[in-house]
Amino acid sequence: KELRRDPLPGADVFLTIDARIQMIAEMALREATDQNGSTIGRGSVVVMDPNTGEILAMASVPSYDPSIFIPPQDLAAIDALNTDLTAPVQARALRADAPGSTFKLMTAIAGSMSGKGGTPYGCPGFIDYGRPIACWIYRQKRGSHGTLDLQGGIKNSCNCFFFRMGNDAGIDRINEAAGFFGFGIPGAPGHTNIEVPELEENGYVGSKAWWAAKGRGPWTPSETAYISIGQGSMAATPLQICMLGAAVANGGKVYQPTLVHHFEEWQYDRDGRRQRIITDFAPRLRANLLEHGVKKRDMDNMREGMRLVVNSPGGTGKNAASKMCIIAGKTGTAQKDRWDENKKKIVDTS
Repeated sequence: KELRRDPLPGADVFLTIDARIQMIAEMALREATDQNGSTIGRGSVVVMDPNTGEILAMASVPSYDPSIFIPPQDLAAIDALNTDLTAPVQARALRADAPGSTFKLMTAIAGSMSGKGGTPYGCPGFIDYGRPIACWIYRQKRGSHGTLDLQGGIKNSCNCFFFRMGNDAGIDRINEAAGFFGFGIPGAPGHTNIEVPELEENGYVGSKAWWAAKGRGPWTPSETAYISIGQGSMAATPLQICMLGAAVANGGKVYQPTLVHHFEEWQYDRDGRRQRIITDFAPRLRANLLEHGVKKRDMDNMREGMRLVVNSPGGTGKNAASKMCIIAGKTGTAQKDRWDENKKKIVDTS
């Protein structure tokens, strides 16, 4: 009897999620409309503190009411949820897909690592890599961007600029840069290691070794060109793109994203006395890009380019400008092929 100890409660885990920011993110997604006034069908938001890696909000739509799983369960609602083609059960912030031009920031990092961050590149409207690959401005029958520096390449989201920078840097360098953000290669693990591994999909970038193993012959400049603008043999999760934007925002530091701030628990010491243990939060630095070849001048130009995206009349994200504060950003539009139940090809622009 004298050796008996009362059981202790389990640890209390304190999340980094800010309830107010989470609510704002969820309501913004649910109430957002497109240019036709329709609510958006699928989307996600990730809010991260760029100086610590703390996830302040993570939301996705469509969402669902979790109370349907509380006994007595609403079996009809659960069945409808599991058969819904819009997949509300997915945590879209952790789902990998083509990131489009948001990935151009990664190409800029790889370019800087290769000493090409200060190189101006011309945009003739399209570049012929065995077949012509066009810039978006050329497809809109608006000519070309002309010669651009890094700031201008980001501000205008010029495809040709990043085709050329990506090929000058090379796919190996892009793979190296992407590795700092948890990207793997197709079919291999590539994760940020956030604390929900069963929900996080693989973000990946194609490589020469993977290409050769597939028996596809030599790696081509066109493959590098597509990857350089966030399409082709690659995919990214919104969380990874958030990490990318955060690293540019803070000047080059890649932090480990986390949902857990600290925990508190009771323990018995060796004398049988109860003591309360409270862990400390400490940001975990994955990499300082400035220590891996990225030039500070180039990082400053990436930051200014993102500011111009939103605050310049010619910026691709000027509609996001605010009078309350200075917002910086990077727009992205990706196309991918999909097929309907009759094996007919559908081009999905998202």
